[in-house]
Amino acid sequence: MMPARPMIAPELSMHQKQDAGPSFLTCTQGAANPDNTRNPTTALESGRAPHRGVPVRSPERVAVLLNKVARGNRKRPLRTDALSGLLQGRASFFVTQQVREVPEAVRAALDLAPDLIVVSGGDGTLHLVMTELLHQAQGQAVPPLLVLRGGTMNIAAGNLASGKAPARELATLGRAIDINAFEQGLVSIRNVAPLCVQSTRFDGPRYAFVFANGIAYRILREYYASGEPSPARAFTVTASILGAAFVGEEAERRFFPSLEARVFVDGELASDQPLRISVATPLSRLILWFAPFEEARA
Repeated sequence: MMPARPMIAPELSMHQKQDAGPSFLTCTQGAANPDNTRNPTTALESGRAPHRGVPVRSPERVAVLLNKVARGNRKRPLRTDALSGLLQGRASFFVTQQVREVPEAVRAALDLAPDLIVVSGGDGTLHLVMTELLHQAQGQAVPPLLVLRGGTMNIAAGNLASGKAPARELATLGRAIDINAFEQGLVSIRNVAPLCVQSTRFDGPRYAFVFANGIAYRILREYYASGEPSPARAFTVTASILGAAFVGEEAERRFFPSLEARVFVDGELASDQPLRISVATPLSRLILWFAPFEEARA
């Protein structure tokens, strides 16, 4: 009989934050054109069935957090004056270019007491903004979020918003406000519990919608180490690492070491075997719209 492995204090732990998690707004074609049957409302989770919201008051104050250096925003710069016009002058803009600017931008946005917060950036931007929002809110509810596609992969935006280009997304929002779509229940708002990640390596919990460790983390580290982030570069880096691991022991040791891990599902221990890769998300679709659980809803 093999002796049980000793229990060790976890260096990193993760769970879904069910309490006071953010809600996400989806302004669809149906919200902007409720009588247009040729463009049915996009489903919130999977695009397969319409989702109707509950009547709420239209946002009077909108805070837009804009990461100017996110890849999508650099390729297609957003003009704040044009966006302000789309939102009928209801928006205040908080622009960041460095990570250290995010806490103050979030603080200024919350001081506005907004009815809606728009986040324009990539998945990393949303992770930073959401972490700051939940830290600064100190357990209080935060305003609903609208996530725009401003980064490279935009996994969260593809799951939590309608997937349109940022300017079109805001134009739809402005139109929805103009025709009182919020009051008619034509705008979808749902709560999504993000991942809460805690570690001895950093202060306080961090929040995100995709978390990866093991091989996935090491590939991302290599991806961001040099070169311009892009889908093509992501494919090249991933393919080269996987290929090198099959032919070289050094690459295998560098990228494929095992992780000591315990996995719990609904409070029950599901596995305590070493892992080479772990990826967690409350979203239904990942990169290339790969759905790990076809029938599951995030």
